[in-house]
Amino acid sequence: MDRWYNINIFSVQVGATALSLPQFIYAVTNDVLGSFVDSGTSVILMGPSIFGAMVEVFQSGYCHLPGICGDETFFNNTCFNSSTIEPFLSQYPSLSFLVKDESGEMVSLKVPASSYLMESGGVYCLGVGSALSLGIILGDVFLQNYYVAYDRDNLRLGFAPVSNCNA
Repeated sequence: MDRWYNINIFSVQVGATALSLPQFIYAVTNDVLGSFVDSGTSVILMGPSIFGAMVEVFQSGYCHLPGICGDETFFNNTCFNSSTIEPFLSQYPSLSFLVKDESGEMVSLKVPASSYLMESGGVYCLGVGSALSLGIILGDVFLQNYYVAYDRDNLRLGFAPVSNCNA
């Protein structure tokens, strides 16, 4: 029996910019490597090459936003006061994970900045980290944006965006 809910990710984007990495970096290869959905992981975890490519895209296009460039950044685990981040929150790009649906069409699963920049106790911290020996773990920072159907019999996952009824 498979231990994880593996997912074949084909690309990752920061805003409209795809990370310049080959698809095999994200590929499902066994229980240790590859990409998967895990409700027991709080954040999004990426292999070092993926995380590094993501940081490069952020720092090449979003240095005007707090916490992106300089000595103290989200990427070196610095958290920032809410009053510094909130005026700019809508300007941070979404992270998108590109997968194929059952018909083979590419689908973009987006995670807005309001999810990956986690606010707690008056500060915002990055809910994306780097970890060795994996592609990507899509944890709670990702999952809070989707209803997920786990079809173990057919080894499939289904995603539907969470709607905000109060918006």
